[in-house]
Amino acid sequence: MSQLKVNSIVPSGGLPAGASGGGIIQVVQTVKQNSFSANVSNSTFAAITDLSASITPSSTNSKILVQFSVSTSMQGTNGAPAIVLYKNGSAISGALGTSGAANLTASACFVYSNNLVGGTISMSYLDSPATTSSTSYQCYLANDQSSTYATAINRSDSGSNEGYISTITLMEITG
Repeated sequence: MSQLKVNSIVPSGGLPAGASGGGIIQVVQTVKQNSFSANVSNSTFAAITDLSASITPSSTNSKILVQFSVSTSMQGTNGAPAIVLYKNGSAISGALGTSGAANLTASACFVYSNNLVGGTISMSYLDSPATTSSTSYQCYLANDQSSTYATAINRSDSGSNEGYISTITLMEITG
């Protein structure tokens, strides 16, 4: 079997000014199939078990494209489920919005209407970890209410496990 290995492929006309190639070096994905629930609020978050992934960048110039898709619901309220993206145990400040009327600072939130209290929350964030050490990313669960409410993933607000999945995907992009 033949193999072709190269460090990079550049168009014959060269790269546009300021471009660096941007090739994908590695991809890591975690798929969470079971449900999870926690009592959370706009200031009390819970680490979602089994919804994290780690990657070891090959260069300090690499960027990590983090993508998540989380099936969410809330029980007994008109609140909005939210996800806060963490890196190595701390919320990523660049992946957070500014505090709004509900005093929630999150990465992404499901916007509700007419008592619909769940849906899929998805987001892409390009991080620059500037390291060649293993870097862990994890989704934390929150909601936009000041009081804590049961908030869940991979199941409906009725509490039944309905076969939904949630994912987090990391891609190392050359710098």
